[in-house]
Amino acid sequence: MDREERNTGLDLLRILAAFSVIVLHTSAHVWNYLPILSRSWIYACACNIFTRFSVPAFVMISGALFLNPDHSINIKKLWLHSILRLFIIYIIWSSIYGLIECKNIGFSTLSHTEIIKKMIIGRYHLWFLPMIITIYMLTPILRTWTQKTSKKEIEYFLKLFIIFQILMTTISSLTKNPEILSFLAGFRVELACSYVGYFVLGYYLIQYPISDKFRTSLYIAFFPSFLINILVTCNYANEEQAIRPAFFDSYGLFTMLMTTAIFLLFTRKSKPSAIPTPPATNTTSDSFPSKIIAELSRSTFGVYLIHLLIMESPILLPILNSYNPYLSIPFVAIATFLAALAISALLRHIPFIGRYLC
Repeated sequence: MDREERNTGLDLLRILAAFSVIVLHTSAHVWNYLPILSRSWIYACACNIFTRFSVPAFVMISGALFLNPDHSINIKKLWLHSILRLFIIYIIWSSIYGLIECKNIGFSTLSHTEIIKKMIIGRYHLWFLPMIITIYMLTPILRTWTQKTSKKEIEYFLKLFIIFQILMTTISSLTKNPEILSFLAGFRVELACSYVGYFVLGYYLIQYPISDKFRTSLYIAFFPSFLINILVTCNYANEEQAIRPAFFDSYGLFTMLMTTAIFLLFTRKSKPSAIPTPPATNTTSDSFPSKIIAELSRSTFGVYLIHLLIMESPILLPILNSYNPYLSIPFVAIATFLAALAISALLRHIPFIGRYLC
C-alpha cells in the first residue's frame, strides 16, 4: 500500500484538532485569570469547551488507521517505528521543556535532582505521548479482536465505554457526595474505561458507517451539547467560584457527542475499504490542494509538541495576558499555529533526526 495514499477528511480533521488544541490552551491560560462569570470569562470558557474535542479526535483518528483491517501490522516494526520513536520524542521534548523551566527558575537555585525531575516531567501537554504509546502497545491485541469479533461485540464494548467511563464520569462530576462517588468509583471496566474506548470508536465509525438518520441526530445534538457544557459550567462556577473540568473534558457525555459529530462530519464520505495505513486513510487524487493538506497534516504532531514554546514566548505571551481576550485568544492561537506549522515542517525534513523531533 502506498504510504502517500491519503484520506483528506482525516487529514483536515487532524489539522483542525491541532489548531483546536492551541485554542484550548490559549483560552485556558486567559480563563484562569479572569473574574468568574464576567463576559470575558464566559467567552474564554466557550472557546475552551468548544475545542475539548481535539484530543479524543486525535485518538479516534489513530484508531481508524491502526485498526484498519486492510493492513497488517508487524509487532517488531510497530515497536521500532512507532512506539520507540514516540518514546524518544517524549524524552527529547520533556527535557527541552524541563530545561526551559529550570532556566526560568534559575539553575543555581535548583539541585541536580530537581533539574532531572523537571526534565522527566516536562510540560502538561506531553501527557498525550505516554497515553498514546500505551494504546499502541495494545494495538496488535485490539486488531486481532476487532478483526475476529462481530459488529455487535464491538458495540457491546463501546456500550461499556459509554456507561462506565463517559456516563460515570459525567455523573461523578455533578456531585460531591462521598458515598455516591465511592459507589461509582467501584464500577470500572478497566480496558473500556480509558482512551482505548475512543480508539475503538474511531475504527467503528469508519468500518461500520452509521445511518444518515443517526448521523443527522448527532449533528443536531452538537450545539445543544456545547450549550449544556457551558451552562452547567457557569452554574457551578456561580455556586462554588470554581470550575468542574471533568464535566466538559474528554470523558464528559456532551463532549463525547460533540467529538463524535465532528468526526462523522469529516469522515462522511469514507468507506471501510478505502482506509490505508498510518499516516493516512480514504484515497484522494494527487491534486495540489490534496498535497498541501497532506503536508500540513503530517506537521500537526510537531505543532502539538512545539506550540507551548511559541505561545509562551516573550512576543506572544504578553499579548495573551494584556489584551482583550476577544482579540488576544484568536490572534495568539492563529499566530502560534502558523509559526508551529512552519517550524514543524522544517524539523520534519531534517535528515534522519527529523523523525525523532516531531
